[in-house]
Amino acid sequence: MKPTEGFNYEVKKIGNTNVGIFDVSGDPTQYDVINIITKSVNISGIIFMVKINKLDKLKEAQQALHLLFSSKYLNKGLKLFVIYNRPNEEKESYDWMTQQLFDNLMKLEVLKNTFNVEYNSAFHDCFQVDSQLSSSEQLETKLLPFSKSLTKIQKK
Repeated sequence: MKPTEGFNYEVKKIGNTNVGIFDVSGDPTQYDVINIITKSVNISGIIFMVKINKLDKLKEAQQALHLLFSSKYLNKGLKLFVIYNRPNEEKESYDWMTQQLFDNLMKLEVLKNTFNVEYNSAFHDCFQVDSQLSSSEQLETKLLPFSKSLTKIQKK
């Protein structure tokens, strides 16, 4: 996966569930696009990717995530799945860092308490191929439980 410029939309079948996915750039200039999407589309959940090999950018990622949830168009009680993306060739450098440490750095409990967000997170190991990150099958395996929880929301 290359970092997104602008936004993309696709319907992806994960398990038995078709999930509409908006892939929006983390670039702060794209927040107007996010507001348009959240105003126009009923959002059931958010998948947020964080590159953990750029620790100096982690605070920016945390602020971007909290800004996203402060949108007046998002419903309370959303599902959130945070993916901590680490390149395989650098994996050993980050083995000492736990998922809970990253959850704390991203202040996920604050989102839970402020916006009634139900969250989950996972590490995702990827490898670099010509500057693109690859391993979508492993990623889909991690997204399967998340997509099932979104189906439960929609059936209510």
